[in-house]
Amino acid sequence: MELAFIIVSWNVRKFVARCIDSIHKYVPHDICEIFLVDNASADDTVDFVRRNYPDVRILANKKNKGFAAANNQAVMQTDADILVFANPDTELKGSIQPLIDALGDKKTAAAFGRLVYPSGRTQDFIRSFPCLANRFGEALGAAHLFPGLRLFHEMIRHDNKEVYDRPHFIDAASGAFFLVKRDVFLESGMFDSRFFVYAEDTDLFYRLRQKGYRIFYDPSIKIVHHHGKSTVQNPGMYAMQQKNTYLFIEKHHSRPYAFLYRYVLLVFYDITRFFFSVIKTLHSDAEVRKQASIKAGMHLAALKWELFGKRI
Repeated sequence: MELAFIIVSWNVRKFVARCIDSIHKYVPHDICEIFLVDNASADDTVDFVRRNYPDVRILANKKNKGFAAANNQAVMQTDADILVFANPDTELKGSIQPLIDALGDKKTAAAFGRLVYPSGRTQDFIRSFPCLANRFGEALGAAHLFPGLRLFHEMIRHDNKEVYDRPHFIDAASGAFFLVKRDVFLESGMFDSRFFVYAEDTDLFYRLRQKGYRIFYDPSIKIVHHHGKSTVQNPGMYAMQQKNTYLFIEKHHSRPYAFLYRYVLLVFYDITRFFFSVIKTLHSDAEVRKQASIKAGMHLAALKWELFGKRI
């Protein structure tokens, strides 16, 4: 088998059908297999897929194993040459053959298309590896003051046509949808299951780059990502993002470096964003006040973990 699509679900039945339908529409059945790994959903996802998509291979977990571990679980069930990790809220809008072709290059390990909102607008998903410099630049807005200095580029590249509109090799990107060679994925150690959710993709791409592999981006291939705002609505999920970014730093840098990242930069970043959000709660517009209150809760949750190690 050439391709194995791996979809990890947790209470997202309404999106899963769209994702599978798009694979059936744009990928020849004889070259791919589809896996659904369900992390103990309570919305009948497993029975729904069994009834409506008999060709999908289902791995139904009795508990939520996390995103990284669930993906690894499916990888061990396939011998496909290429793995396609697809979030359940993604949809193909055309052939992905150019991405498959890109992996024909010996040193190219993974390939991305362009993630777009349902409206067609490009999402901010291309990333630099997190470090002290780019977190500092993001906290102070230095990336906007000195756009030519790569050192201060934001960790997530925002609204940058030069980055998003041309094919090129990138450091990393959101793992919502990407292709990777199975043998290289196994060689790199697969996803690190310590990253329950968030940053497991960044960690993988960093390890691939350390081994001398490249990651290719082709903007002509568009994938709709129904980016539901769960992180914004759930302060604990944002705190988990910050925690796992720190885990990445701790894993790949020295202990003093990790200490500075957590207790200086992350704390500074979330304190300033918390107070900015609190000030915005005084705004005359009700919707602005509502969003500011949500963001204040996000940054406060992150600070509780950063300063006191409180459970998320």
